[in-house]
Amino acid sequence: MKGSDSDEDDSNVVVISMGDFQSDGDVNTWPAFPYKPRDDSRWRQLLAENWLKSQGSYVEGDEYTISELPEGYCLFDRPRGTNPLIRDPFLYGHPSGQYFQSQATFFTHFLAMAQGKLIRGPGRPNDDKNPDYWREYILKLKAKGTIDEPNKQPTNFDWALSDALLSDYFNKLVLDPSFVPRCGELVLCVWDMEDNSSLLRNPENGHIEIRDSYGRWHVPNWRAGVVTQAPETEVHMLEIAENSYTTEELSDHGFRVELLPDPVGLDKSYSVQSRYLPLRCVKPFNTWQLYLDGQSRDELHPSIENALTVMSSWSVVHKVHVKGTWPNMKISCKGIWIGAELIAVHDTVRLKPRGYSFDDTLDGKAAQINDVMVIDKISLVLSDCIEDRTSPNLAKKYSVLITGQIYTTNPNRGKNGEPFSQFPLKPMTNEEATATFRQVGMSSYGPWYHVAIGKDKSASISQHMILGRCYEPLAADLMFNRREFGYDLGGVMHGRNFSESVDTRMPKGNTWFWGDSRIETLGIVEINGLECDMTAPQRETPAKWRAIFRVLGGEVTPALVKRAGIPPTSGSVGRPKGAKNKKPGSMKAKTGLAQVAQTSKLVSSAIGSAPEEETSDDVEEVFGPGLAPLRTIPKSEDESDSAL
Repeated sequence: MKGSDSDEDDSNVVVISMGDFQSDGDVNTWPAFPYKPRDDSRWRQLLAENWLKSQGSYVEGDEYTISELPEGYCLFDRPRGTNPLIRDPFLYGHPSGQYFQSQATFFTHFLAMAQGKLIRGPGRPNDDKNPDYWREYILKLKAKGTIDEPNKQPTNFDWALSDALLSDYFNKLVLDPSFVPRCGELVLCVWDMEDNSSLLRNPENGHIEIRDSYGRWHVPNWRAGVVTQAPETEVHMLEIAENSYTTEELSDHGFRVELLPDPVGLDKSYSVQSRYLPLRCVKPFNTWQLYLDGQSRDELHPSIENALTVMSSWSVVHKVHVKGTWPNMKISCKGIWIGAELIAVHDTVRLKPRGYSFDDTLDGKAAQINDVMVIDKISLVLSDCIEDRTSPNLAKKYSVLITGQIYTTNPNRGKNGEPFSQFPLKPMTNEEATATFRQVGMSSYGPWYHVAIGKDKSASISQHMILGRCYEPLAADLMFNRREFGYDLGGVMHGRNFSESVDTRMPKGNTWFWGDSRIETLGIVEINGLECDMTAPQRETPAKWRAIFRVLGGEVTPALVKRAGIPPTSGSVGRPKGAKNKKPGSMKAKTGLAQVAQTSKLVSSAIGSAPEEETSDDVEEVFGPGLAPLRTIPKSEDESDSAL
């Protein structure tokens, strides 16, 4: 498929002609429907760069591309088997009829053609694949009738590299204040504000503006971005309004924010624009209407509309357990991305009034927010599972359930026809409220009542009912100058409506986009300077990584060690001396596995490490949960407000 004309028209891009390139491509091997040709500009760019690097002709900083793919080759995509709404790339044209699924696996063949060293014969592309673990769970459920076990995917390198880290992350998350922005969340931020300036409400017009040291007012340069690093030090609540450290310390105490590119467009250049910002310059994106009041749409930075594009989206993260009775199955998760925010088990979230819609905001219909939920469980539900391996779907219906205890500050809620209004209210003492909510000072919102729902007192809702996290009362005072729950209702409803109208990835008739990962939802290809999408270099050697995981599991053979690329050590391969009582994982230092992990970009992008220099023996987490592509299952069609 010939590249777009924009490559040739861009004077900053060096275009390499393919006119005399000797190719073995065969158009007769191209696939039929449901495969469709797709844009190949990214592949052509990577092939050009790697080609020049192999010749020693690559110049750092220059941009390169080949004019077109070798004759007879074409990049197609098709619906993913486990998620038909996502289309995966495949390069066809090889005489064998087989495909290449990555630029990296095709490059060896490409280079052989370029050097005239192509061996004619029945050679086949070699793309190693992950086992279809979700299908295997369904087959086990069908065979046994029930299933109840932890989710383990030992040879899926996304799972193997992220499971332990995500487990630690969510355990630590319970200890963090609710007002602290989380890695991967979208935030509204003032891109440039002097240390001696303040963000205040201008009494002359009522808008939030910057007041400098001379008492002059300025319109803030608001932008939207992704939090890619959180401070290593404790974040204090007063930092919402005050600057407690110098600019030189921002790399340790500030939040690293990368501007958000267009999630549905090809231009991702905003990702390279980043800054370390103090908390007083970083606001929850759900509150965009509060802070942007007074600015017209034409005055807004494009990153803000980019962020609004994904407000009606969700994806689950850290899938830890599988349970079900045929034909239904639930996958328990530790977190779920809903629009701009990460919502986790144990969080307290504010609930939207049942039935309240975007049209109500246009009509000026008032809505009092009184209800919150303390989340006990987040589940991805597969109803009427399909055991047929040839089916592109795993189930006939998919939905997400957020389950927990409901609490309210409205003693009259049962009289107003609100959700769960048929259940009695149990008054709570301040001591009970303190024990129930992990946020400090929640009694200040009170008095509180427990909505006693049924025997286990839990309710289940869809993602549609959640507005966002409930912040500590003092944090709400500092951020919004008001102590209430509905401060962002209009912003969330307008944002979701905008997202529904512009996110072209959304299936027809749906009001939510179910992302396979946070990476896919935000449409980013780079985090902290490292490529992170499905064509990133770290995915070039899946076979190598499967060998590494088998070694980690204690299966140590000369063939596996060689395939894993583990540096040789003194002595024979096998059980090290003194390892009699050690677990298999303790062998990694002696086999050189730590060195392999330390220097691999796969570790960096899949589990969140992005050090400036890879000289440490430890791999540190510097951005958070579920950012790397973690394979999931097809999209949900459930979009109701009702309890399920």
